[in-house]
Amino acid sequence: MPTTLETPRVFISYSWSSPQHEDFIIKLSENLMSDGVNVVLDKWELREGHDKYAFMEQMVTDPLISKVIIISDQKYAEKADAREGGVGTESQIISIEVYSKVKQEKFIPVVVEFKEDGNPWLPTFLGTRMYINLAKTENYYAEYEKLIRNIYERPLLTKPKRGKPPAYLLEESPRAGTSQHAFAAFKEAMLAGKPSAGILGNIFLDRVLEGMEDIRFQGESEDIDEQIVDGIARLKPYRDQFVEYLLLVVNSQVAGESFNIIHAFLEKALEFNYPAQDMQRYNKRWFDHYKFFNMELFIYLAATLIRYNKYELLDLFLSEDYYLMKNGGKLQSFSSFNNYIEGLENRNKRLNLNRISLTADLIHNRADIKPLPFESIMQADFILCLRWILNNSTGYYWFPKTLVYKEFYDRKPFEIFIRATNRHHFNRLKKLLNITSKKEIIQRLDKAYEKYLYDWQIDHHEIPFKALMNLELLYDDGSNYI
Repeated sequence: MPTTLETPRVFISYSWSSPQHEDFIIKLSENLMSDGVNVVLDKWELREGHDKYAFMEQMVTDPLISKVIIISDQKYAEKADAREGGVGTESQIISIEVYSKVKQEKFIPVVVEFKEDGNPWLPTFLGTRMYINLAKTENYYAEYEKLIRNIYERPLLTKPKRGKPPAYLLEESPRAGTSQHAFAAFKEAMLAGKPSAGILGNIFLDRVLEGMEDIRFQGESEDIDEQIVDGIARLKPYRDQFVEYLLLVVNSQVAGESFNIIHAFLEKALEFNYPAQDMQRYNKRWFDHYKFFNMELFIYLAATLIRYNKYELLDLFLSEDYYLMKNGGKLQSFSSFNNYIEGLENRNKRLNLNRISLTADLIHNRADIKPLPFESIMQADFILCLRWILNNSTGYYWFPKTLVYKEFYDRKPFEIFIRATNRHHFNRLKKLLNITSKKEIIQRLDKAYEKYLYDWQIDHHEIPFKALMNLELLYDDGSNYI
């Protein structure tokens, strides 16, 4: 597959219908330019003394112009059919005779206005042509992509050569295709404060689930760990968009209202850790990429809410159970998102990599979201672990895998615990850990050490829980815990 594409040169034909329409044309032209398209626009090219009609004729017939984009609204269609004004001159050029001599692909009709009967406003000579629809906001980004692909002659669906898959299927795309446009529509609505943002957010989350479904493993493989690593890589764009979704939501006025929506999404995502209902035969490692993905989602959820001080909202996600229909219709705690990824550790052995944890390595290597550096990911992982330990949670335990990268020798506490040496921050931490006092932390932690915590190690080193949580210096209000 080529890594570079030739720069296309396009001419935009439009009617000067209104100042708002001209602003739309300029914005569209700027977007095309930012996507590598050399746009020829009269407002940018023409100067005093130029013949604007000769300019239009030259652009349409110029062999260096690869595409002519016709932005058609009501006035454009009416002027073209009546052969009035500047557009009429252009219409005379793009006549049936000229149209039959020029390759069909050169002209791209773009509709920005529809009639009351639902039909597009198009000149008569374009009435049967397929067109791009940029009139509807909710479909704008998907239609804009069609326009870009047409300009670059890189259609979304191409006929593959015999014996080889289409090139776009082999491309390592940095974005999740099935959810990309849904997320863009949600983001635009969210930033504009539109009421449709909630619905568009739901649509985006549904598209993520659909994308997850597309990455199911089918059939046995000798090196299934290769499939697992590939599946994890293919899921990363969905993780990135989910985190960006979180960043938008938690910093908005609807942050508190988002709990039910995100919780329902997480329940559905967690179902992918188990075989589909129609699977009669399967290998449990077929779901390892989903287990990794879901664990990463939850850690990033916690890290995001901690980063923006949404402790009460995070407490909801940690307090509420998750209903898993595929796991016998059971309610499980948040710790069900923390899993041992057997396929990755088998890969560690098979390839003699001698890594402490490939799972931790992958989380570390993928930590590339600027507001959430890896230190914040480790901190979130550690807090999830403490929440589980201090509350006698059942089911899966939460082992802090990412602490492989924490330098235990310096015993430096995480930031949230350093801040909790004063009353204000400690009171917020209490909500996060679901405890009432420092003494309660000490007593519960001691009980955990007696039962199992003494045996928790990373690379044969005991995890220094008390040091990492700054236990000795935490604020103490003197209250007792019984």
